Order: sequence, then C-alpha cells, then structure tokens
Amino acid sequence: MIELLPWDSEFFGFKVGRTDLPAALQAGAEKVKEQMREMDIRLLYVFHNPKKVVDPTQKKTFLASAAAKRVDQKVTYGKTLANQSNLHSPSNSIIPWTASQPTQQLYSLALQSGEYSRFKLDKGFPPDAFERLYHLWMDNSLNGTMADKVLIAPDAQGEALGMVTVSWKGPKASIGLIAVDEKARGMKLGKQLMLSAEGYAREAGKETIIVPTQLDNQAACRFYEHLGYEVVEVVEIWHVWGEV
Repeated sequence: MIELLPWDSEFFGFKVGRTDLPAALQAGAEKVKEQMREMDIRLLYVFHNPKKVVDPTQKKTFLASAAAKRVDQKVTYGKTLANQSNLHSPSNSIIPWTASQPTQQLYSLALQSGEYSRFKLDKGFPPDAFERLYHLWMDNSLNGTMADKVLIAPDAQGEALGMVTVSWKGPKASIGLIAVDEKARGMKLGKQLMLSAEGYAREAGKETIIVPTQLDNQAACRFYEHLGYEVVEVVEIWHVWGEV
C-alpha cells in the first residue's frame, strides 16, 4: 500500500512514502499508521484524483483519524500547439539563459515561483527544505536534467526580471518553473515568457504543452486560462506526519 520514495527520503533526511486515497481507505487509518511505523515513514503523501469516486463519509473519517492535512490541489493545464495560426515564435525580448550557473536573482525567481508550494506551506518540513528544493530545481533546470531551456526576460543590465523553464523530453512539452519578479509585474512579461516557451516547444516538434499549478493560486489559474489553457487533471494531496 505504501511506496517508499528514495529521492524524497534522502533529500529531506527522513523516510517519505506515498499512497493513493482509495488504497488508504481500503486499509483504514490504523493500518496506514501501523505500516508507517513498520517502515519508519516520517511523512506520507496521499494522492487522490477526484474523478475516482470514494465514499465521502469514509474519506472524512479517514482523513480525521489519520490527522491528514490537505496541502495542495494540484491542477495541470494543457494547450494544443499544433494547427494554431496564432502561435508566436520565440520573442526577441525573451532570451535563453546561457550561463552554467544561476545568479542569486534566478534563485530568487525560483523561490517566487513556489509561493503556493506544499513544501513551503507545510511547516512540518525543516525550515530550509523549501529553499534547498527550489534551488536544486533551478540548478537541475540549467544542467539539462529537468529542463531543455531556461528563458529569461532581461532588464537593460541583463538581469532576469522573469524566467521560465521548459522541457520537451517526454511526449508533451512541460513548464517547470515560471515567475516574474515582484518589481516587474504588470509588464506582461509572464505572457511573453509563456509564448516564447510555447514557440520553443513547437520548434522541438511538440503538439501539446502542459503546466502545473495550484487551485489556490487563482491568479495563476486565470493567467493560464487567459492564454488558452484548459484543465487536464486535478489531484488532491494530503500529508500525514508520523510520530517523531
């Protein structure tokens, strides 16, 4: 029922596992807690696609008994790139980041992109966990592990006012991190970054691009919908913390 997550466990310094809500409901809260103790799981992620119908009373009882905290409603938006006459080529005002190392400003933008991240909102994590995670995400985007392009909107001195990471390694292109610095918001840089990312994805031969965000981030949801993106999937996520 519980799957151990080696990467998360190593990164956070304690064992992390995952399961889905229907499996957890079938086992029951006591069995889940027992297996967490047996596996020495400190944190359990519980995922649920609302399209999979579960008994609402059983769900409520389980979540209360397990002391589960809902930390995210992850929504994935998607957009078809093929056969659209209004697709933009990469903007001249948006350029690839070519240096192998990020600046402190890029790290700052990475952190700003995660304002609604469950790894920031759940205070059960070590204080530095969110920052370390998003710094690593930025590093791995630049070294090609998690992105094929890191695009920036530079100011006159070449400093990044905004950035987006885009990957096309899989069957679909995907946006990883996107942020516009607080001092540059209202300049439509977010739109330029997204259109540029779409242009690169199209040039790479991708017909679809996806981008995840959180339903609680209503501004981001409205932004993607304004750009023609539609909801592909919603996943609810809870955290169950074990005994110290």
